[in-house]
Amino acid sequence: MVLGFKGQTQASLEQLDFIAKLNPSDTNSLMDSLARANAHFAAGDFMAACQHSEEARELHPDWIGLYWVYAAATALSDRPDLAQELARTITSMMPKANLAMIRRAPLFSQSHVVENLVVGLKSAGIRD
Repeated sequence: MVLGFKGQTQASLEQLDFIAKLNPSDTNSLMDSLARANAHFAAGDFMAACQHSEEARELHPDWIGLYWVYAAATALSDRPDLAQELARTITSMMPKANLAMIRRAPLFSQSHVVENLVVGLKSAGIRD
């Protein structure tokens, strides 16, 4: 899952496809959906990131980790109503959620990924 955010989006997607061939039943897992959402988001394919984030939400709607990329991707895909709904979900689960948390997260070492996350989440309604 980390390769996508480390700037190796193609390698991340190739590894996920390889894993899917080894164990096709695992492609419906939360981690597969999240990894694909993250890799597509990092590559700038926000619509695909939304699709895989929605798959993750269907599998585990109570896990806050899936909502960050989902909210940012929907905002950057010009879907403001859904982005704002997802941001409200984040803040209901984590009332002190803010953009500084994203900027400090070690997972997001690629500046363009951090900037896209911040821009998307700010647009969705997450406070600074």
